[in-house]
Amino acid sequence: MEEVYIAEEATRKQGSISMRSNTLEGLRVPLSDGRSGRQRKRMKRIAIAVGFFVLIFATVFFVKKLKSFQEQYDNPATEAGESRESQEAAKIAARHFPHEVLKAMDLSADPCHDFYSYACGTFQEITQEGGGVCLAPPPETPAPQVEADQNEWARAWSGVSARNNELLREVVETDHGLAGNFYRSCMNMTRINELGATPIEPYKKALHCKEHSHVPFARFHPTPCGLAALQELLVQWHMSDIKVFFDWSVEVNPHEPSKYAVNLMQDGITLPDPKWYYSGSTEANTKLKGLEEVMKKVFMLAGESKEEAEEDAKATLNFETELAKLFKDATQERTSTQGQYSLDSLDQLCPSLALPKVLSAMAGPYKADLNNAKVLIRNPDYFRGVQELLPKTPASHIRAYMLFRVAFILGADLSEDFLAVGQELQQVVVGQKTRVPRWYKCYKSVNNALPDYVGKVFVQRYFSMDILSQAQDMLSRIRDVFQEEILQVPWMDDKTKSLATYKLADMFFSIGFPPTWADYRGLSLSGDFVQDGDRLYKWYIHHAFARLSRPVQRNRWGTTSPAMVDAFYSYDKNGIFVPAGILQKPFFSTTYRAARNFGAIGTILGHEMTHGFDDQGRKFNPEGRMKQWWSDADKDAFEERASCVVELYNSMKLDGKHVNGELTLGENIADIGGVKIAYRAMERELREKEGQAAPSRTDRQLFFVAQGQNWCSKARKQAEELQLLTDPHAPDRWRVNGPLSQTPEFAEAFQCAVGSPMNPRKRCEVW
Repeated sequence: MEEVYIAEEATRKQGSISMRSNTLEGLRVPLSDGRSGRQRKRMKRIAIAVGFFVLIFATVFFVKKLKSFQEQYDNPATEAGESRESQEAAKIAARHFPHEVLKAMDLSADPCHDFYSYACGTFQEITQEGGGVCLAPPPETPAPQVEADQNEWARAWSGVSARNNELLREVVETDHGLAGNFYRSCMNMTRINELGATPIEPYKKALHCKEHSHVPFARFHPTPCGLAALQELLVQWHMSDIKVFFDWSVEVNPHEPSKYAVNLMQDGITLPDPKWYYSGSTEANTKLKGLEEVMKKVFMLAGESKEEAEEDAKATLNFETELAKLFKDATQERTSTQGQYSLDSLDQLCPSLALPKVLSAMAGPYKADLNNAKVLIRNPDYFRGVQELLPKTPASHIRAYMLFRVAFILGADLSEDFLAVGQELQQVVVGQKTRVPRWYKCYKSVNNALPDYVGKVFVQRYFSMDILSQAQDMLSRIRDVFQEEILQVPWMDDKTKSLATYKLADMFFSIGFPPTWADYRGLSLSGDFVQDGDRLYKWYIHHAFARLSRPVQRNRWGTTSPAMVDAFYSYDKNGIFVPAGILQKPFFSTTYRAARNFGAIGTILGHEMTHGFDDQGRKFNPEGRMKQWWSDADKDAFEERASCVVELYNSMKLDGKHVNGELTLGENIADIGGVKIAYRAMERELREKEGQAAPSRTDRQLFFVAQGQNWCSKARKQAEELQLLTDPHAPDRWRVNGPLSQTPEFAEAFQCAVGSPMNPRKRCEVW
């Protein structure tokens, strides 16, 4: 990480200053030392003689040391006993790479054996787990450690995000409109602590089932604990962004890409991996035990006695476990197709949740549009399972579950006591040791609630049309190369190739900021943080259902902030979105060499473009409609090549645990394809703009090092374990070694021997 090195240099300078102070102290001479003038002259002659010999010795030592340093500079890998090719690569890097690139590298590592260590080794060595707080280091100065309030520090991603956050923090703090008012109400912990659990009381009063501990939650039970009463509670909870039983969104219908649809998703459990509830492994049981302890504390903060809290925690954990058993895992969720339902047919799927009435109540004035819209469900068996589970569950268990969900989720915006309990669960799940600073939480709350309000300021101050123009040119070059690649693949027939190139040509690029900004007029805030969070979410709900009344706007950004450090491809819109937040160092600069820009941001943009043709993207036709538009032979040929990628990543490990090649397939195809087309786009630019017949060896190596340094990171072990279970991206080490080992140009650039880890005899190639 670049900033780690600057921090280390500062430490060394502090050491020098400290030593210099001690030396000065040792040279102090009293005003009168009690010696005669003759003695002083004699001592002076002796001192001169001794000093002369010391100077000769020091000069000889210095010359030898200088020669040693020169040898190390000319051949930094000599002492490591590496191959001639590795030594040559290290020499090129040491002489020609920018300092901020070089200082993250480990030139003693063999790039043909483990390129991630070569590109990121010194960053990895220096970045340690620490206990302080460092969310926003100065520009070009990453944190020297994974701080106690972080799960990971990524050299590029975390560093740029922290810099953006620090720049916009000042904007939010000094704002006199919606953003500033919401931020200041969040920062007012005195008022929030005074309120305590008071914001939970209205929800708690709506739950009247404590006395009916053994009464089943029957559909038309005459008490307030019956399913007839659940509809009103579901509306109230979901209107406050408290996810119980399911989650929802309004999004493009992949079966009719010109229209919006309501998407219903499995949700309502606390742990991020459903298998932790029932797998029985030691790791999972530790998580469950920690969750149960947190549940007890949450119930007590909500006003229950210790005995009641213990009983309700056990009931809630059991109920969440039953829900978790109905979930599809991350791999199944990624590949399952969304089925279409009418609003009325939801009652047949899960009558106990009264979904048509709940959604209609939430839609408000857009109820008629909801009636005409389709509902998308990826896991209908989940809702069928909930229908079987609810009627036989004791009413008190449903009450406990509902109370915990509201107290835990709303608790993230409540007093210190609630925040401390939430942090306990964070530590159990991902090892995070302390909470993030309050300013950071409040800034993120503002940015999430008002992305265009904050993002507009970021674009006005820190983005330029010159950056936009160069990014547009890079994307166009990458698309031209990709089109040629598609036309040359030997396993597709001409008809499919023609449709694929049409889809690629129709892919749009939305760079920097949205074409229209959200209109927040009419929004007013009270100054109460919890109430204002409610108001902002209800504003979001209103505008979400309003989309059902109009055709799809392809280039709509939604809740994506222009200040975000990321890039996206939309399957159903067939477009790439590139926020201004990522178009800066170390990903991109108008002053970087082409090789560095293409290796860094270019491979990311190539990755997003390749998503249009990964194992899921290929299922969407040029109009963004999910349908079979490939020939059967082409489909089979693609799947054969994709299975190679699955097997390749299944063979990779992190701390002895295998990567899930099925879960990460789409991202891995995009990583491999993105590197390939970005590299060839770089070749083309160097030919056209600089007149090079081919990139120099320095440029070729710089390209691959820049790609590798996109993924330099250091994470807590628990966070890495969770990533293996739930993240569709491979671990960062394999986002480097994986695609580069499948790229012949990499092996050529570093002269890797055939059969070495980074130049295998067999490669996987989809695009």
